[in-house]
Amino acid sequence: MREGLTGPEAWNSLTNLRTSSPARLDDFRPGSAFSGVYDPGSRRFLAYPSGEAKLRSGLVPENTVPRYGGHGDVSDIFGYFTTAGMDEIVGFTATLRSDGSIGMHWVSRSVNGLNRSFEGNEVPQSLRGPIMDLIQQTTNRQVWPNR
Repeated sequence: MREGLTGPEAWNSLTNLRTSSPARLDDFRPGSAFSGVYDPGSRRFLAYPSGEAKLRSGLVPENTVPRYGGHGDVSDIFGYFTTAGMDEIVGFTATLRSDGSIGMHWVSRSVNGLNRSFEGNEVPQSLRGPIMDLIQQTTNRQVWPNR
């Protein structure tokens, strides 16, 4: 475990692993998605741009992970900076909406599907509110339960 998300791992991330997340959501086009993982024990999360996420400049952001399987990539990096194991974390997707708010999607086959503490590929209902609260606190944006 390393302390503090810094350098290339921090670029374009949406996270509370550091006090000033370098994510500048205003730099992203609406519709950009972030694949993320959350550890309910520590209340920490990390998300990276995923799939077709684009900066307003038209460039693909650094640290973009694939739309399918990207949660697994984020999980690997998250595990490097925390002590959270696969049975402790859940995967989500946060999508930047055209009004500046964030919509959530709760399915992750590469993280939730491997977590043996619950069945299925969706984040349990009991964890959705805490995840949305943290993202709202981190981004200062309205967060909706569905994208």
